[in-house]
Amino acid sequence: MEDDLSMAVTRALDRLYEHLQAVPSGDLLCEITDDPDSIASNYLLRASVHLEHFREKIKGQGEPKQRRQIVLLSREVARENADEAITGEYVVQAILRHDPIIASLAQQCGGKADILGLEPIEIAPLTPTEDCTPEPSYEEIQIGRIVDANCNRIREALRVLDDYCRFILQDAFLTKQWKSLRHQFNDIVSHFPLNPRSLITSRETLSDIGTQISTEGEYHRYNAKQVAEVNCKRLQESLRSLEEFIKVTDSHTAHSIEQLRYRTYTLEKALQTISHSREILATALVYVLITGENCLGDIEWTIREASEGGAKIFQLREKQLSDRELLERSQLVRKITRETNTLFIMNDRPDIAQLVEADGVHLGQDDLDVSAARKILGSRAIIGVSTHSIDQLERAILAGADYVGVGPTFPSQTKSFEEYPGLEFVRAASQLTTLPLFVIGGVNENNISEVVKAGGKRVAVSHCVCQAEEPSKIIRELLIYLQA
Repeated sequence: MEDDLSMAVTRALDRLYEHLQAVPSGDLLCEITDDPDSIASNYLLRASVHLEHFREKIKGQGEPKQRRQIVLLSREVARENADEAITGEYVVQAILRHDPIIASLAQQCGGKADILGLEPIEIAPLTPTEDCTPEPSYEEIQIGRIVDANCNRIREALRVLDDYCRFILQDAFLTKQWKSLRHQFNDIVSHFPLNPRSLITSRETLSDIGTQISTEGEYHRYNAKQVAEVNCKRLQESLRSLEEFIKVTDSHTAHSIEQLRYRTYTLEKALQTISHSREILATALVYVLITGENCLGDIEWTIREASEGGAKIFQLREKQLSDRELLERSQLVRKITRETNTLFIMNDRPDIAQLVEADGVHLGQDDLDVSAARKILGSRAIIGVSTHSIDQLERAILAGADYVGVGPTFPSQTKSFEEYPGLEFVRAASQLTTLPLFVIGGVNENNISEVVKAGGKRVAVSHCVCQAEEPSKIIRELLIYLQA
């Protein structure tokens, strides 16, 4: 039984041992110290281990160990500390205690033997003749001040954005993206070409005139969303300044920082889109897909009935009409949705959506991409994307989709599919992101409870509403589950 393992240790072991019987001790330590804020990382840092250098040295090193060995050894250390939970700190101690190679590397990377509980090893001191690093010039010291200041700003901004996505949005995908970017930045910093001493010796916080200059706006934030927006800009500005001054010593590193900056633009778009979409679609829990020939009554009656029941968003999906007929029907739906104060989304056709002033467009995997649709409809349009896998979902988020369709979930009477990602996809998608997700494909009043149980909070429906004698009644039944 592994009930005493912490969640972080369990995830690390699951990732490493999924397809392997035994893993080098060094690879296991790399995995559980991937997050610099983890318990394992903090334990090594308290022992003065240079974490980045240590992680580089231990990859592939050490005696291969099976998962059961690691659990038993770590449990022994935890019990010695009168602790019932096996955290990353105890895994580190177990490995250091039973793998002399890793223990030696930890001390070579600055680790204090007494804190790590190891026998001290002889490490040859660096002689004056071996230290050939020249004294930094005046300009290098000043550039060092700029680099040091911007590195601090970047780390601070990344932490703010990580906290916003983790605690305010509670969005696992964006939190993971910002954390990954932070690790990437730390890796770049560890390979800076500048004399390391210049970064520390150049720091002059007490005499820095910039610490005495401020504007009134710096101390006012209206909400958490603005905090995130401001720190995105602060991050990008600091990366640009760092990139420019690093060019003085190393163009290759400057290029790495530039690529990092470009990545922040993509993440900023995704962050702002998710925040905005959650606001504008906050009450849109039931999304009705309308096709004229599939409606028991006419389109106008169906929309009015469904909106009376609580549907907030309608999509016109017509595949058989000519462009002229489609335009006329779209104009009718636009008129009705304005009168019912509901949103109108056009399926597939951003050109028609623009002509009738629809609220947005829905795109399939084989349609125009989000960027192309934005060029036609502009920044205010709501753009949705159909997704059938986690990979497609992640791409849609980074592309700036305002919402996604997740499915198909069940066999549908209005559209046929070769494969059904099913409820497992609903479950995975709901845990990944807080971008509005509409569970689609055969959803009705009979299986809505399964959708909600899997984490679904919004649904897109067609047949069960369009073929109903009382569409408003069906909508209300669905909302009972979705609002519970």
